[in-house]
Amino acid sequence: MAVVVDRDNLSKNPLKAGIWGAIYQTTRGPRRTCTAVKKYKLRDDADVTVVQHGIQRLLSKNLDHIYVSPILDSWTEGLSIFVATEWYDGNLTDWVSSEYNDSDTARLEVCQQISSGIAYLHGQGLTHGNLRPSNVLYKSTHTPGEFKIQLSDYGLERLFSRGANDEWPVPEIVNGSSKNADKSSDMFLVGCLFLYVFTGLQPYGLNVAENVKNGSLAVDPSIVGPELLETVKFLLNTNNKLRIKASLLKEQAALKSIFLEEKEDHEILNRLF
Repeated sequence: MAVVVDRDNLSKNPLKAGIWGAIYQTTRGPRRTCTAVKKYKLRDDADVTVVQHGIQRLLSKNLDHIYVSPILDSWTEGLSIFVATEWYDGNLTDWVSSEYNDSDTARLEVCQQISSGIAYLHGQGLTHGNLRPSNVLYKSTHTPGEFKIQLSDYGLERLFSRGANDEWPVPEIVNGSSKNADKSSDMFLVGCLFLYVFTGLQPYGLNVAENVKNGSLAVDPSIVGPELLETVKFLLNTNNKLRIKASLLKEQAALKSIFLEEKEDHEILNRLF
């Protein structure tokens, strides 16, 4: 059954706005479930056509994963494209300062969920293309103290052709060896996000582009713990061909036990239902 999003009653003012677009609130379905709508303002009709095709490609894949935010609806008005998703409590920046960020176990769980989501997207032949804290969303579950991370804006913002991700760049784009992000670029940013989860800081500091180009971290990577440290080092390799692939992340020692717990939970649910 198609999701019915109330397109005509978006919140009067955006709740958040950035260089890529603005987020509004609306509802969907008979229960008027709270829903987020991101509005992208494009440059011309050619951009609109490119982004429309990109969104249709995503919708045709029928993506379904616990750690990937589903696209519920999409429509166009002039040079603006609207994309509706589930409502969230906040993004990764909000999570870092939330009550959920209370232990290394919780931080490792976030890293595992990010890893699982990106592995799924890569397995579907998709590059995220713009991983950053604002595109990693979280919401509380029905169980007190528990939360769920979901990746958003995958394969969308890279369609706009407005240059590199200046706030969270990757070495191959900064040094000019590549013009577009690919799956290995995603993995570099996964490593950055791991460090962000543990520090709340952009791991390459204020002079991001130069430090990324030179491989100069502004934070101590050992903060992630000895088991995850080697994984982070491989993810942040300036040589993109030497980075760990998403499908292999679950074999890393620090994340493996959490992946096994997730697998056991799914197997129990499958037996029950």
